[in-house]
Amino acid sequence: MKKDVIHILMACDRNYAPFYGVLLTSLFINNQVSQFHIHWITDDTIPQKMKDKFIRLVSDNQSELSMYEIDKSKVTDFPQYSHINYAAYYNLKIAEILPQDVHRIIYMDGDMIVDGDIRPLWEMDLKGNACAMVLAPDWNNPYIFERLGYDSKYGYYNNGTMLYDLDYLREIHYSEKALEYIQLLTDSGKYQKATIIPFRRKIRLFDIPASAGVGNFLDGDNFTELEVGEEVPETADFGIRISGDSMEPSFINGQIVWVQKQ
Repeated sequence: MKKDVIHILMACDRNYAPFYGVLLTSLFINNQVSQFHIHWITDDTIPQKMKDKFIRLVSDNQSELSMYEIDKSKVTDFPQYSHINYAAYYNLKIAEILPQDVHRIIYMDGDMIVDGDIRPLWEMDLKGNACAMVLAPDWNNPYIFERLGYDSKYGYYNNGTMLYDLDYLREIHYSEKALEYIQLLTDSGKYQKATIIPFRRKIRLFDIPASAGVGNFLDGDNFTELEVGEEVPETADFGIRISGDSMEPSFINGQIVWVQKQ
């Protein structure tokens, strides 16, 4: 393979594939002097129409796409939880799936945007380490190390962006070691499901009633601030309360309607 080609890893099923389309577009726009080889580890959930879109996107940017359809049975040994499905483990198989002449690769989560030159990351000296990662925002939280059972001197990292030394991973039998470590954590009782904190925010509910007719202006301090969660659409900017029955059955008297500004 060409020495100056940058290798990028995608690892996802159909659910996250569209987001990778946005990621790759931002990558190509902001790295027009570089050529890429995109390696996509996926499964049989990707429809041909979606595959064709990615093929066109990559080829239109003078780059190459290789797809590796993984057998789900290869990851059935890994723990499955409601918030973690098989696809979360696909990148643990890279050392055995990717071609032997690919020696390093950059992995990025699909919910990212590339806004600059990625080559300095690609050319980073790993100094004999398996990978380069970014410290997680809460990397010094003592609870994390207590829960996982290892010394804080080793740090806690975000795996959304990683530069892998594939030769190193092949030498240490990376996927087997990952499975072994997960099993050790599971057996110890320290590998627990994450507690998902429900999203809450504050939003204004204006006290001026809404009804069919000429309408009212929403201004001043005539509102109540409510704390809401998933029951209110994320795009809503404020709420108003319906007054009267002229809009029934679409809206009933006293009902709160959530409104997005235009």
